[in-house]
Amino acid sequence: RPDGPEAKIARAYGLAVFPIPAFGFYGKSAASKARFLWSLFRATLRLIPLTKQSVGVAFGGYGSLSLILACLINRRPFYLFEPNRIPGRATRLFSRRARRVFLGLPLGRSIPGRNMITGVPIRQEFKTKVPAANNTMTQKTVLIIGGSQGARRLNQLGIELQKILPSEYRIRIISGRSLGPVVVEAA
Repeated sequence: RPDGPEAKIARAYGLAVFPIPAFGFYGKSAASKARFLWSLFRATLRLIPLTKQSVGVAFGGYGSLSLILACLINRRPFYLFEPNRIPGRATRLFSRRARRVFLGLPLGRSIPGRNMITGVPIRQEFKTKVPAANNTMTQKTVLIIGGSQGARRLNQLGIELQKILPSEYRIRIISGRSLGPVVVEAA
């Protein structure tokens, strides 16, 4: 997406960004499915010239399909990264054709193809230690990290859960910008 965090990071490093509109397909109306297919077709056509001499690295989801298809059309190798324990449809559909599937976690269900557990990279700011003087919390913290399709509901459940938990527990929610504040503490 043109305004997504990946695009901002890429631009900060001087990389070219080619936004690809991604729409859901499963469980959507016929009009939404048609919009998805048209968008997929246009994005794939746009990526075919870019992948003629390239190797693709796709990170799953609807947005990765056009890159995978462009690589297949050009007979170019591609790799998949699947950070989830339950692989998504795009990963399941194309894992056999991928040169390798890098997994963030051991899978809950197996997929065909060559798989390798690599873990999920952690940004440096998550690796810094909290100074001991500030680390005097007596509450137990439950951390909820919102992901993709079910994240909004997961975050809402976390807030509802805080209302019924004993007072020594604190819910902390980390989510993307479109789902609300970056960090929400339910009190």
